[in-house]
Amino acid sequence: MAALLNGINVHIPFDVTPYWVARGVVRRHSPLRDPAFIEPAARLERQGANLASAWHALLNAGDTTSREKLLDKVRLGLGYEVENIVTLAAPGGGQVSIAVKFRGIEKPVLSFGLSDGMLAYLAFVALAQMNSDATLLAVDEPELHLHPDLLVRVTDMLEDLASEVPVVLATHSDRILDALSNPAESAVLCSLDHERRTRTLRPDPQALESWLQKFRGLGELRSAGYQGIVMTKGEDE
Repeated sequence: MAALLNGINVHIPFDVTPYWVARGVVRRHSPLRDPAFIEPAARLERQGANLASAWHALLNAGDTTSREKLLDKVRLGLGYEVENIVTLAAPGGGQVSIAVKFRGIEKPVLSFGLSDGMLAYLAFVALAQMNSDATLLAVDEPELHLHPDLLVRVTDMLEDLASEVPVVLATHSDRILDALSNPAESAVLCSLDHERRTRTLRPDPQALESWLQKFRGLGELRSAGYQGIVMTKGEDE
């Protein structure tokens, strides 16, 4: 039981606050953007505090083929101009920063120069790759900071991971619902009844299949206000 509980991995949205914003409000920088002391990493820590160490471990594990497969996952989101992911020593010594090497650009772009979405995507790739000891992965609002195309890539990665470990996403994103390969099986709508009690609803497979002939996915159907037509009561009711 202790091992199962210790294996529960819960992530809140990644903090990708740019340096200039952090300075303006006198707050600490994003842990994803700051250099970090290199240390062994078996999983990505909450808010990606050990992102540089996590990528250092991923890049140095396995052979050339596995490394290229890892980089291909990055390229699916950030484009095939990505030549490599590197970890560079910080000027003060003892710390490293993550950086992306793009084709046609001489120097790697360090984490503080990456966009919010790029940085969050790198964190999600590490998260999906480093869950060998997880018994459950829960992610709150994965859509934050991500371009719709990147969000679809992240959804695909987490669906693949769900074949190995249970994955729970808490989201308001219709884009995620549209990207689900089997929404009738994996989507649950939570709402409050007139007594403020939580109720859960699942899509009716036959009704949903019929309506998806006219809509892109469950998300577009929900945004049009038709979710009630295809939803049935959950097992708790």
